Order: sequence, then C-alpha cells, then structure tokens
Amino acid sequence: MQEALYEPVCFCTDIRELYELVQILYNGCFSDIFLVPEQYAECNLQYGFWREIIKDLDLAFFASLVAEVSRLKRYFVVTDKVNFAAIHVYTEKIVKTVNALQEKQQALFWRWFEEYIEIVSEKDRLFYFYGLTILLGERRERKYIEQLYREIHAECYGVDEWFWLFHQIKRFCLEHASVSGMDIAQRLYEEVLMVWKEACREFCMPIPKEERERNRVAVIVLQFIGSRHAPTKTAIERIETLQNEMGRELVVVHSAEQMTMRGRLPFWNESIGAIDHCLDGMNTIQGNEALKFLMYQPKAAMPDFQEIRAIVNMLREYRPYEVFVLGNYCLLGDLISRMIPTICISMTFSVVPVKHHQFVAVGKHLTEDDFQYLLENGCDRERYIESVFTFRPIAQKTTLTREMLGLPKDRFLLSVVGIRLDSEVTEEFVNGIKKAFTHGCHLVFAGDFFEYEEMSQKVPELKEYSTYVGYQKDILAFQEICDLYVNPPRVGGGFSVAEAFCKGKPGVTLSWGDVAASAGPEFRVKDLRDMTDTIIRYKEDPDFYAAQSQKALARSRELFDGKRALENILDKVEKSENFF
Repeated sequence: MQEALYEPVCFCTDIRELYELVQILYNGCFSDIFLVPEQYAECNLQYGFWREIIKDLDLAFFASLVAEVSRLKRYFVVTDKVNFAAIHVYTEKIVKTVNALQEKQQALFWRWFEEYIEIVSEKDRLFYFYGLTILLGERRERKYIEQLYREIHAECYGVDEWFWLFHQIKRFCLEHASVSGMDIAQRLYEEVLMVWKEACREFCMPIPKEERERNRVAVIVLQFIGSRHAPTKTAIERIETLQNEMGRELVVVHSAEQMTMRGRLPFWNESIGAIDHCLDGMNTIQGNEALKFLMYQPKAAMPDFQEIRAIVNMLREYRPYEVFVLGNYCLLGDLISRMIPTICISMTFSVVPVKHHQFVAVGKHLTEDDFQYLLENGCDRERYIESVFTFRPIAQKTTLTREMLGLPKDRFLLSVVGIRLDSEVTEEFVNGIKKAFTHGCHLVFAGDFFEYEEMSQKVPELKEYSTYVGYQKDILAFQEICDLYVNPPRVGGGFSVAEAFCKGKPGVTLSWGDVAASAGPEFRVKDLRDMTDTIIRYKEDPDFYAAQSQKALARSRELFDGKRALENILDKVEKSENFF
C-alpha cells in the first residue's frame, strides 16, 4: 500500500470547467489530466460542488495563489530546519490575498487548499500540520482542531510536540470562545501528564504532613512576565498576601511552561510565551516597595526532566506545608500533587478545571451542572472550594476629563476594557447593543483594539457612537469618567470589572466568564438583547443606577479582600480528609 501511494495517478473528467480548474490547481499532483467526452461519462454528480461554485466565476485569481502555496510546500520539502519567520511571511501573503477576494472565491480557495494538503499529507506531514493550523486560524472550525489532534499522534511527533499543540489550542479557544475545542485540549494535556507522571514516578513520593514545616508555603507560578500582565500581577498579589499579611515563609517557582518553545511546530498565528532569561536560576524578586521574595526560574525550556527533578528535590528539602499553583494546566503542579498537597487557583477562575489530586479554589458559585461535570470526569467534588477571586487595584494617581480623551460630554459612556479586544469585540456584539446608541449611549474602548477602524467599517454606526482611547495606564481615572462597565462575550476580563466597581460604576455582563464570576448575579443578563435593555435602563432610571452603584461598591470590597479569601481556602483545605 505504501508503494502504491507514489505510483502515477491520472485525473479524468467530462466537465470542461473542472478540467481547466484541475489543470490550474492540481497540476503536479497527477501524471496526466484528461477531458473525457461527455457521452462517455457515467456519472458527474460528484462534481456538483465544483460546478456550482465555479459557475460564472473568473478563476484567474488562482494563478498567484497556487504559486505561493507551491512555494510554501517546496520550502517544507527542501529545508532541514524550519525558519518560522519565513513561512509566516509566505502565509501572510496568501491569507491577505484570499481575504481580499469575493466570498465565493474565498470558499473555493479554502476548499481547494483543504483537499490539497490532504493529497500531499503522506509525503510531507509537517506541511500538512501547518496547513491545518492555517485553516483553523482562517475558518475557525472545530473539525480542524480534531484533525490536528489526530495528526499529532503520528509517529513523527512526541510528547513535547503534544504539549506545544495543547498550548496553541488552549490559547486559540480562549481568544475564539465560539470555537469549542477545550475538551480536545484537555484530553491532550491528560495524555502529556500521564507520560510525565510515569517519568517522574520514582522521585515524586509523598512527604508526610508531620515532616513538613507548618508555616512554610511554596508558590508555583505558571507565568511571570511583568506588571502589565494580569496573571503576573495576580501572582504578586497572592505572594504579598501570604508573606506580608499572613506571615508565611515562602519560596516561588516560575514553571515557565506557558506557551513553551519546547516541541515547537509551525503554527499559523502561534503564540510564544515571554520569558525574562535574566531571571534564570534563583533570584530575589522585588515585587513592589514592600515585597521581596525568592523565585527559581528554570534555565532550560520546559518541561525539562532535569529541571523538574531539581525543582522537586528543592521542594523536598524545603518541605512546605502546602503548595499554591497559580494557573491551570500547570504540569509541574500536577506532578508534585502526590508529594505535597497542592491548591490550584486558575487564572481563568470562572472555569472549573479537571483535577484528580489537587485542591481547586474556584472563583464562583459551583452549580449542580458543575458537579455533574466533575463527576463525569472522575473528580472528587470535595476537593473543589468555592472562593472569591480577589484583586488589588493600582492606586489612582491622576485625574482625567472627557475632554482630555476626546469623549463627548453629553453622552452616557459605556466602558469596554481589555487587551484582546480584536477578538472579543465582534460584529455580533456591536450589532447586538447598538440600539443603545439611539438612547444617548457611547462606547469607549480602552486597551488593545488594533482592528477598531476595521470594525468601524463593518458596523458604520460604530464610528459615530464610539471612541478608542488606547491603553490607559491609570485605569481607575479612566473608569471615573465613564458611566457603566459593559463586558463583551469573553472568558477573561475579571479584573477590569472590579476596577469599575471600586469607582462606584455598575456593570453589565453575560452570565458566563470571569467577569460574570467577579461581578456576581446582580449584574448578569441572559443575552445581548437583555444587555441592551439593561444598558438603557441604567441610562434612563437614576434610582436603579444609584442602587446598583452601591451594590458595585459593596462587591468591590469583597473582591479586594485577598487575605480573607486565602485564609478561607487554607482553612477548608487543611480540614479536608484529602489533606495528607
């Protein structure tokens, strides 16, 4: 069978348009292409898609596109080491050209591209893999995640490549919540964890409770980047609370796993984790003026066997009473969970992570659906602790006015805050709430929204009834001049609503995601229509607004009480029968 794959193959059709199309698209895939006289054709129904889509369509656009795809494929054939920057340049040229085409032409190209990479897959698996990532990025369909999952289990890939793909799928699903694929990412992570557990089994043996130091805590941080990075900021807040407010001795480990470079494969619009290599090894970190702590950062790209063993040995010698793992899908945290009791605090705190040996502090109320989900995944519900995911606001240092940011004086300002607004602010969201524009409301986008002008072209009303003010260093000063916090459909963003609340600004959010968990039930709506009606009510009912403003202030006090939240978590963990 393997030899037969490389034998000459001919293509025959009785459809002239299809014959001409195949000559353009598949020339090089077949030894000969024949046009069969129509009277000899037995059936042509299988070509219905092509006949319909190419009808009255000028196919001249394909010439340059096919040339670029051929060049991209040849690059994978002749190179021994992938130049990621080079292939992304080729791909960007292809994608820009396709996106400029008419809708039918785009559909035709992607249909061809999907079939083409399938044809060449046996001869060049890496090009096939990369082609699937292009289709995922541009078509945003679950089936491509499923195909990538199947492909990564080919013999030419290993556990490092599994871990790399897991992170890319997880990141993609976070940015594109409408593409369901986190179950596949979860499955892939569990397979990676199983391999690593077996590799580390001999030196991850349990340390009995009586042999651990009661006042010592270890903290494993999945990401440690900088003050603008929300997970890093959250980690520093937890560390400061444990050390300065609760008097715990601690050591911190940056696992450096997030978007690791290890096992890197070509992936269109990939995401690479930022790592400050000046922090490699053991360092004293200056968290803020009143905070210093020890942190170890691996010197090798993670996950690395020697680094993991060294970290495990360090923790075995330090003997902490428990370990906080700040971030879900932390391989290092999962590996040591049998050695020392670990408590996972996911940065995406509205999601209930699957954990079999860790305690999990969930930043929301657990529903019966959540417990059913845990039961189906074999998790012990007693390990899951309802908590409040807390924040610590940066003190307001400036005062802003509407004039300073070019905002209208006489409109009801709706603040939308985030660093991923390009993917979070969709046409559906803007069209869903634009009825509020006719009631004197004005959207204000703060953060990173590089495609604001493009979105304004798609929804013309947006240009008149919105302003993009860019990244705001003093977010509290910004919220002070706005009237209402509005959350687009997204998973993250929980900190931004807390900042609005502490300035007495109410919010409105859909009933899922981190913002919904932070805001609480008083500020949730069922859909975009309900969101629009609620926004209008805030604008036109001052008594309702005043009452909600007081509730927002009260909720902010809960969201900023980190000590109380951590003490509650530790109390429940240490009283649990699962605490060994």
